[in-house]
Amino acid sequence: MKACIILCPKENESVRLANIGASLSQGLESQGHQCDIVNIAVDTDKRLTLYDYLIVVAEPLSAFSKNVSPRIGKYFENAGTVSGKRAATILVGGIRKSAA
Repeated sequence: MKACIILCPKENESVRLANIGASLSQGLESQGHQCDIVNIAVDTDKRLTLYDYLIVVAEPLSAFSKNVSPRIGKYFENAGTVSGKRAATILVGGIRKSAA
């Protein structure tokens, strides 16, 4: 299975999200899957049509916010065909994670 971990920081870089993405990638690769990490702040033109599974790791805009970065929607609009793929979302930080 080919998986893609998509990091969506609220700023351009997030060490916390990079560590989580690296740990997820290491765990998936230890089970025999191929895994790539994409940071949407840096890799704006990466196509997602080749992947079987998408894992989105994001953080809310602030501690009390229920919104994530609007760059996620723009990225998925330009990422190719993403319909019909299996996906998971991991929200890191913030108090209102269930609302986001």
